Amino acid sequence: MIAVKLLFAASNILVSAYATASDADSPNVRSLNSRAPAYKIYGGDGTAGQGWPTEAQWLDYDSLWAANYEVMMNKLDETGCLNAWGPNTEAEVAVIKSGIEAAASTSGLDHRFILATMMQESNGCVRVPTSISPNEQVRNPGLFQCANGDHTCNEDGNLKIPCPDDQITGMINDGVLGTASGPGLQQLVVESGAQDVSKYYKALVLYNSGVLPPSGNLGQGRSTRCYASDLANRLTGWTGIGRTCDPNTIGDNWGTPIGEKFEGAPANCIRWYTVQSGDGCRSIEEANGIALGTIKNLNQGVDSNCGNLRRNVNYCLATSD
Repeated sequence: MIAVKLLFAASNILVSAYATASDADSPNVRSLNSRAPAYKIYGGDGTAGQGWPTEAQWLDYDSLWAANYEVMMNKLDETGCLNAWGPNTEAEVAVIKSGIEAAASTSGLDHRFILATMMQESNGCVRVPTSISPNEQVRNPGLFQCANGDHTCNEDGNLKIPCPDDQITGMINDGVLGTASGPGLQQLVVESGAQDVSKYYKALVLYNSGVLPPSGNLGQGRSTRCYASDLANRLTGWTGIGRTCDPNTIGDNWGTPIGEKFEGAPANCIRWYTVQSGDGCRSIEEANGIALGTIKNLNQGVDSNCGNLRRNVNYCLATSD
C-alpha cells in the first residue's frame, strides 16, 4: 500500500458551498427537490443491517446519470459548476460519461459508485480548482480531488477551455485506479476488508481520510463526518440539495436495523449486525472490532458455540450503557 494516507480532505467542498438547507428557497431547487429524494441520515458501519442502502436499492445508472446531468451542465446554479471555472460543455460531459463507463469496466467497480463519488468531490465540474489537504499539504486536483493527480483543467487558475478529452479521462482514472501518491477507489474497496455493501461505504471513508474509525462507525474518526452518509444518499438519487446531516451528531448514530431483531437482544442496543451465510460469532466480532464473547454476552439465547445464529436476523453488538 502506498505510504501517503491522509490525502482526500478536499471532499465535500462543493456540497458545503452549494447544498445547504437554506437553498430550498430557490425555484430551481424546488424543481429539483420535486424529483430527487430527501436527504436521509445513515449512521453506523455501512451495513444493510444498520439500514444502509444495498446495491439493489441504489438508483439505476441511467436514472442516476439523468439526476446529475443538470448539475454537471450548470442548469442549477445552487449546485452546478461556478461560471468562474467555466461551465461544462455537452461534449465535456459526454466524455465524463464514457470515461466513467470505461473506468468501471477496467476496475470492476459499479459505475454508479464512481459517478456518485465524482459528484461528491467536484459536482462533475471539469475545471474544478485544485485543493490542498491541510495536514499534509497534498494537492488534490481534478474531478475526484485525488492525491497529487496527474490530470487537471484548472492549474492555479489557468483554465483549459475546452478541457481536453485525455485530461477528463485521466482525472477519472486518477480517482478510480489511483495515482503514484495514493490508492484509488478500486484499491480501497479491497482495503476495506468487507464483502457486503459496506465495502463501498468504508472505501469512501478511506478515500476521504486514509483510515477507518476504530469503532466502525463511519460518522466518527478523522474523515469528513457526513461523507459516507452523503454518498449513500447520492447513490439513491439525492443530488446535493437540503443536506440535513449534522457532523456534530452523526457519530452518535448507529443506524436503524432493517428486518427481524433477535428476541434476546437488549432493549438499549445501539449497534446491530445482520447475520449472513457463513458468519460465526468470532468472525463477526473480529470484523467489527469488538471483544470476543460480545455477541453471547449481549444476546440472551445464543448458545455457547454460537451455533444457533440465524441468517438475516439482527444481533446486538453494543448498548448505550
